[in-house]
Amino acid sequence: MVEDDGAFAGRAGLNTTHVAGEPVVELAWAIVGPARGRGLAGRAAVAAVAAARELELEEVVSFTLPDNLASRRVMEKAGLAFDRDITHAGLPHVLYRLRL
Repeated sequence: MVEDDGAFAGRAGLNTTHVAGEPVVELAWAIVGPARGRGLAGRAAVAAVAAARELELEEVVSFTLPDNLASRRVMEKAGLAFDRDITHAGLPHVLYRLRL
């Protein structure tokens, strides 16, 4: 859970899922309403990467629609780099990856 001045602002963390047929650990987040645009997603993503390192994971991935520039910036801030274009849920996405 992500909080902003004690109020619920969204969620962030690590999740197991499948992307393009491969099992992965996904770095995911969702920031709601007025909390958007305040850097919370970036800070939460960096914290999730730190947790992945503590868990000694080999890598984390994250993905979004190609035109979601805000999410792509969050991924890059957390240290992930563009890996490739994929199709997810029937839509084009970009996949970012960080080998730990």
